Amino acid sequence: MSRCNVLAARWILAAAVALIAGCSRQAADLEAHSPALAQLLGQYEAQVRARPGDAIARAELALCYEANGRWAQAAAHYLAAGELDPAQPMWPTHAAHCQAQHGELEAARRTLELAAARFPDSAALLQRWAVTCLENGDYSKARDQFLVLTTLAPSEGWTGVAEVDLAMGDAVGALRACESALVSDPNYKLTRFLRARSLRELGRESEAARELQFLDVTTRRMLADTWFDRAAEFEMAFEARFARAVGLLNAERAVPAVAAFEALLKERPADVRSLANLSMARAAAGDLEGALADCERAIRLDPRRASLHRALALVLFRTGSTDESIESARRACELDAADGQNFALLGNLMETRQDFLGALDAWRKSLRLDPSQHGLRLRIEALEKR
Repeated sequence: MSRCNVLAARWILAAAVALIAGCSRQAADLEAHSPALAQLLGQYEAQVRARPGDAIARAELALCYEANGRWAQAAAHYLAAGELDPAQPMWPTHAAHCQAQHGELEAARRTLELAAARFPDSAALLQRWAVTCLENGDYSKARDQFLVLTTLAPSEGWTGVAEVDLAMGDAVGALRACESALVSDPNYKLTRFLRARSLRELGRESEAARELQFLDVTTRRMLADTWFDRAAEFEMAFEARFARAVGLLNAERAVPAVAAFEALLKERPADVRSLANLSMARAAAGDLEGALADCERAIRLDPRRASLHRALALVLFRTGSTDESIESARRACELDAADGQNFALLGNLMETRQDFLGALDAWRKSLRLDPSQHGLRLRIEALEKR
């Protein structure tokens, strides 16, 4: 089974945050040069000048850049902090994160590899190195690192082992890893998603269907450190705070995600991205009525944005309104027939109604638009054999 099959495939639902979370580079650049941010940066730059040998002062300046999406500057200052305090694993962890965000993937890989060898007890660092190995297709090294992680963060470690085993075609091993992960955290949705994948690969369709019934977001949960938690102190730009809210939702922290998106909407009441993601957060927190209202409000503001109709389909599905959910997914397909995600979701929803011919038609359209969806290709092949 290919890496894309494990990491990119979605079954019933995909997170709306992945659909409409993007911001324009121009908007981010304008915010990055705001007077408030310039003042904050000046304050921490002065602190570095006053204490040039202080790693914390350098790291705080780096965090100020990082929290506002200034990745290159942040990486440089984190690397400098690491030279001042080589015993602290947080500095290379954040340096690599910022390098990756800036597109310097090989530099990020080298930073993580060197740091992981020096700090084998840093869970956040080790997870990022293991994920990097997995995404680079180095399955053996990834599995070894995830196994070490199981002693530090059992849920994330065993879930990572399951991802690797599925990527290597070992559904039995993946299922065992999922069972070990669920002992530590029975509610981690990615683990349950991978367990369902394993069951389906083993031909245990009814068990897989039960596992998938209530899943929505299947994002990997990344371990944080105390420095990540401090980022909110430094965020000045709207887009940076939006990204943090998305991160909370992806990490399955629904209640603080609701609060974060509500705060953003007080500043920009007509921001449809925040509205749609607030809808997803409310749904995850169990407030389906509020989720539906938020999604419908977003559509009134921007009725021709396909991703909003896709988000509405997700919420409607969670309320049990499958037929209405399918109609919303169809509307998304009509508004943007070039986006394979619209057809993938339509096919997923039609499959739940046991309209297998309709699901196949939608999935085939999705695959023609995006042939890289190896997981979807396998699902089509499996359904064709029924």
